[in-house]
Amino acid sequence: MVSISIGTLILSLLFSITVLYQPTKTAQAATSGGYTSAAQSFYISLSASNLDSWMSGAGTYYGCTVASYEPASEMVNFNFGSQTWSPTGWGTYDLGGQPLTDNQIITGVEDYINAWYSYCSTGNSGHSLNVMVNVNNSGGNFSTVVNTYGAGNNWADVVNTLNQWSYNTYGSLTYGSDDFEPSWSTESDVDTWINQYTAVADYASFLGFGGSADGCYGNESGAMPKSCV
Repeated sequence: MVSISIGTLILSLLFSITVLYQPTKTAQAATSGGYTSAAQSFYISLSASNLDSWMSGAGTYYGCTVASYEPASEMVNFNFGSQTWSPTGWGTYDLGGQPLTDNQIITGVEDYINAWYSYCSTGNSGHSLNVMVNVNNSGGNFSTVVNTYGAGNNWADVVNTLNQWSYNTYGSLTYGSDDFEPSWSTESDVDTWINQYTAVADYASFLGFGGSADGCYGNESGAMPKSCV
């Protein structure tokens, strides 16, 4: 079991990600490690009926474009919003407030990966894609979905499903991530979510994404109500 405070998570696990509102794209410089110095990131704001077609189109476009100037490995992050639970199953409300089920999310991400590889493999066979699938701790019922229904466990199941498929199909990896922000939930609920996630994930496949340092020393108001390290 892993317990990480929200402040430590934000300050320690954040890595360089350029947040792009779909469908904007900008080039990023490469690092010696083979990954781009900044990953592509998309805030999903699509109805379920439009998700598959957009993901397939985006995978085709960005795969072909990226493969022409990027190094061997590329990473992309999809932010699917806040997790929801109902008797019919798990899902999210995306950044447009539209409901998506976990199965729709899984199918959409698989469509992106398939398109990335299938349409853009000619002349680029040495390139590979790794994906992050992201949720956040907003929504007003974060504490309930975490402590009553096990939201962290659930997102690990989604990531496990995608990772097993992407690795077996293309040899690429899928990671889980979460945009934790202090104004959206308590630190305790975030720690519980992380513990749930790491208990179920196939391996240490969690990466911090985004986040903010609300209420930490050095914020715009100059207040220091709590420690963030």
